[in-house]
Amino acid sequence: MAEEIEDAALNVPRAIFTTMILNGALGFGMLLALLFCLGDINDALKTPTGYPFIEIFVQGTGSISGSTAMAAIAAGLGICAVVGFVASASRMTWSFARDKALPFSRYITKLDRRTSIPFVAIAIVATIPCLLVLINIGSLTVFNDVISLSVSGFYISYFLPSALLLWRRTTGAIALPSSDLHTSSDLQLFADSPPLVWGPWRVPGVCRASWGS
Repeated sequence: MAEEIEDAALNVPRAIFTTMILNGALGFGMLLALLFCLGDINDALKTPTGYPFIEIFVQGTGSISGSTAMAAIAAGLGICAVVGFVASASRMTWSFARDKALPFSRYITKLDRRTSIPFVAIAIVATIPCLLVLINIGSLTVFNDVISLSVSGFYISYFLPSALLLWRRTTGAIALPSSDLHTSSDLQLFADSPPLVWGPWRVPGVCRASWGS
């Protein structure tokens, strides 16, 4: 989706970090409020509703009506989040199909003539989660394991690019923007592949290249 953003090299990282900071701060505040209002954790885990957060609302407010209103707000936020998830996931699916990276790419990339919306990509993105939910019928434990894998996948997707960039930086394959690459040693260092510039980030003292010394 970065290809549709103006000045993506600046705005995409800024959006990612801003989102992480805001959501992290708000999530931490919600966690503190939840812990202070938790009450009896055993009652929350054994609640007949099947949703511990509803029992925590009941214990915190002491009112069924208030708890229902709070649960409705949480459900509404979840619905709004799903709309964004489907939009972003379908857009990425369409992009992969456009680059011939998915099976049946010819059909996935089709756009509606009137609205220019990739309905096939949206249908795929909506259908796969519905099928995964059916796992819950057979085993709740397996379903929770599958859901936890998605969280681990997110962390891995964040970790791998950062780790690879750090490795390239520490092995001298990423040049400092202010470095002069016209010396013989630098030309020999980067003879096999063009150097990369890792934005404003620095790891001083660990690069084996001769700049800065």
